[in-house]
Amino acid sequence: MIASSSPPKRKRIPILYLLAGPLIGGLCTHLFDLTILRRYSEVAPQSPRDRRIVHLNNDDVLSNGADMIPNSDADYDRYEKHQSPDDGECISMHAWEEMSFPVCNSIHEIDFFSKYRPNGLIKHITHGGFNELYQYMELFANETSGETSVQSLALKILKYEKEYTNHKFEVVRRDSLILERLTKSPHISAVYGYCGFVIISHFVTRGTLADKLEEWHLGAIRISSMKRLQYAVDIARGLRDLHNIDGDGRPSATHGDLKEHQYLFAENGRLQLSDFNKGQFLSMSSTSGEACTYRPSSTSYNDKVFRSPEEYQNMQQTATTDIFALGSLFYYLVTGSRIWYGVDQKRARKNIIQGLKPKIAERILKSKDPVDVALLKAYEMCTEYKPDKRASAVEKLSSILNTNTSKLDEIQLIPCTESLQHAESLDQILDIL
Repeated sequence: MIASSSPPKRKRIPILYLLAGPLIGGLCTHLFDLTILRRYSEVAPQSPRDRRIVHLNNDDVLSNGADMIPNSDADYDRYEKHQSPDDGECISMHAWEEMSFPVCNSIHEIDFFSKYRPNGLIKHITHGGFNELYQYMELFANETSGETSVQSLALKILKYEKEYTNHKFEVVRRDSLILERLTKSPHISAVYGYCGFVIISHFVTRGTLADKLEEWHLGAIRISSMKRLQYAVDIARGLRDLHNIDGDGRPSATHGDLKEHQYLFAENGRLQLSDFNKGQFLSMSSTSGEACTYRPSSTSYNDKVFRSPEEYQNMQQTATTDIFALGSLFYYLVTGSRIWYGVDQKRARKNIIQGLKPKIAERILKSKDPVDVALLKAYEMCTEYKPDKRASAVEKLSSILNTNTSKLDEIQLIPCTESLQHAESLDQILDIL
């Protein structure tokens, strides 16, 4: 016989054990929230001076309660970095430079995790040294035809591991504000919203000028002279519009990082300038009205060697630094290689400081192609060593902006060669084209 045995008694679990998990989880969440709040409070100390004012479209005036950019932030005070040409104080050129137009409610409606929106999707695309880039896709259905289409936006947000500082808040504010002021320009990337560290803009699917030129450099594709001329027109137009935001003929902002990666291909195949987070709002003397020079707070230039001599020497700067960088792009368009390609970067920077220029193949220098002639001339003028000798005035680029390249062809360009060789200014070159 098998001995019978009574079933084992169930052990009672104390009620505290059951509650321990939720209690600990809630406590951790609360501590996390306090940490985030403390992080923001450290970034936004109360300012003893007047707070900045945010001007809205409906003329309401609200105090910037978040104090994200307090005027007392000595580390990022624009006036302390700017130098007046006389004894006057450096003041903003335009009132809008101190403004901000956040649309936080609209951005907070976006479901970044796509948990509750079945038709929404967030996809991580890439990241840089400052931001992460996401593609936000929304599925739309046509009620009449029943067809569906996907529309995409680009969400640029500060990298998670980056510290929240006044400087970074100001960087994003400046980037979004320049985009907002240049909404009228078809040569500048579109912006749809901004809040804190987030900027929403148009999502491009055709890549950047850097992608295209790299393929050309590697011999994977051929770029015709007309196409190179079109690229030159587009990049000059983008810079022209940036340097003439208010239509008064003088720069009020700089780009500060003008390279092929910052030009995006729009759906129509034309280039648009983007990414202004390394730029500067320029100021002017309160007495003479002349533009003040400036020195960026960050002077670590470890990127490609396309910058001006004054940048590598940490000197006072003007908007002509962008013109020098534009010349480096013209070099790429005429030679098929990045400027100083194959030269050690430290050596290249020393060469730039000494006023030396990279060698250009004899076949290019003797080219009869009028586009090559024009680009060479433009490159030489834009990369003059002394800032005041560069083709710095925006009006010197005006002709290229008015050129209707769609009506040009190789036959029309050939007779221009001799005239181009005798042109004395970029303005004359572009008038001929």
